[in-house]
Amino acid sequence: MDAALVGLIGAIAGAVAGLGASVIAGWQQRLGEAQRWHQGRADEVWRTERQSLIDLTTLIATGCQAMAWVSWSASVMPLKGVQKESLIYNNRMRELLPRIFSAQAAASGLNEQTYDTIQAVIARLIEMDTELGTECTKLDSSPKTALPKIATFESEALRLMRETVETVRQHLRSAN
Repeated sequence: MDAALVGLIGAIAGAVAGLGASVIAGWQQRLGEAQRWHQGRADEVWRTERQSLIDLTTLIATGCQAMAWVSWSASVMPLKGVQKESLIYNNRMRELLPRIFSAQAAASGLNEQTYDTIQAVIARLIEMDTELGTECTKLDSSPKTALPKIATFESEALRLMRETVETVRQHLRSAN
């Protein structure tokens, strides 16, 4: 074999190896970038879902606090004060419930267990709001029976708030 031919074959082999190496390096770089992008996207979704759960928890706690406040007023205030607090409560819940439903939709991407738990909390909040609201409407017609019933909601509202916070805490800790 001629020295020129051996040199040509060596040059071709070197060029093919260099070309192959650059193709493989480019492929690995694109693969790494795609993996980083997917991980970044997953991290962003996780942060958004976590924040939506925290926002929903804040709204639920606000609703529970409103219930506890009007219930507390029924045990310590005169009827006129309770009627005033009842109107404030009614207005707060009218404003709050649509925001809760919106936050509930935002949190719907959470894992199934977390979402089911939050659904149960919201269902209980709505049930309590309906019962409490119904009793508040009776303040004008039969305050002697309505006041003690309204007062019983305080401990239940505070319990629901504590359970909500504890439930969300457990779900946030298990998601880490």
